[in-house]
Amino acid sequence: MFKTIRFQLKDFPVEPPSLLAPDGKLRPLIEIDLARLYHHYYFDSFGRAPPNPDPAHFEHLDLFTTDAELRARGDGLGDNPAFRQNKANELGQAFFRWFLYEHVGITYFGHMHHALQGKLTGVFGEIKVARASGGGEAPDYLCAHDGSDIYLGEAKGRVESVSFGSKHFENWRKQFDNIVVTDGSGKVCSLKGYVVATRFARESQPRVKSTLYAEDPATRGEPFRDGARPLRNAVVSLHYATIAEKLNQPLLSAALRNRVTVPTEIRFPAIVWECLLPPLAGRRFVGGYYLRDGGRDPFVQYDKQWMEYPSNMLRLDIATGTFFGLEELKFKQLVTAARAGTDSLSNLTASEDYPPLYSALSYLRDGSILGPLDLFRPVQPITL
Repeated sequence: MFKTIRFQLKDFPVEPPSLLAPDGKLRPLIEIDLARLYHHYYFDSFGRAPPNPDPAHFEHLDLFTTDAELRARGDGLGDNPAFRQNKANELGQAFFRWFLYEHVGITYFGHMHHALQGKLTGVFGEIKVARASGGGEAPDYLCAHDGSDIYLGEAKGRVESVSFGSKHFENWRKQFDNIVVTDGSGKVCSLKGYVVATRFARESQPRVKSTLYAEDPATRGEPFRDGARPLRNAVVSLHYATIAEKLNQPLLSAALRNRVTVPTEIRFPAIVWECLLPPLAGRRFVGGYYLRDGGRDPFVQYDKQWMEYPSNMLRLDIATGTFFGLEELKFKQLVTAARAGTDSLSNLTASEDYPPLYSALSYLRDGSILGPLDLFRPVQPITL
């Protein structure tokens, strides 16, 4: 399922090719794959809680009209200003991740507050990330791709007016100055930063259009002398800590989030599943499922093998569940990182990207997948 949104760019050295029309000009609208948008929202909004509901029924859809253009019902995203702003912020973070993933090539997202807490607070090899002496609110994210470049990120969502020249945007831009990144010599280093603010139009103001505002402002400091690979690996570790938590692997999640190692005698049991939907058919994932309300377990174990539990074929209303998983190879790489340290994540790279495959399923380059249980089957248990 898709919706459309307008967008504006500011200070991008190169306009993302995916936003260009065949004539080389920026397109007026971009399409939003709601399953992928929900996937990003799920990462940011829940711990080990199940996706509720699954990506085919993005819970915020009830707040929007049925038109192709993204527009909130009535006077906004709720009945009172506090609720509306809270929902706008939740969706603003999802749109931030979705936009940078789809159009800037960023795959990994770590929350800044996780980077600045724990035993190794802000220390990544010889690189240090710390709050500036003046205090103030820090940006929301540290982001990365397969290279060594690291990005700061600030996400906002609003139902009120937004513009690049507004005082709100200026305040969001200044949040980058509240973080100082230094290398081994103590030199202040520059990180690129992205501010992505999304304004959600509403029925009560039909002339206003939902618009995503993305800015790529310059940040202070000099380029890294020897690259920022340790920091990139830490961001990747934080990203996958969230996924490990959702896979019901709390020890693995804690090791990745706090960047500490676990002894080899500690084992990580999991179940390997196989996807049935082309072109991912045969792709193996470590994961499990959440039953919907009123659902039943669709598999039984017999002689150490899983078999489909026969259902009443006369019933069309029996719910199944939602599957969440991570590619088997990437899960194995995370276990290695939990034992050997985050430097081993230099070998972890993004998977092949696929266009949207099915309206109820979302697969991302980080190897995570979210979709109906009917599209997967259990294969074997593993212990790493």
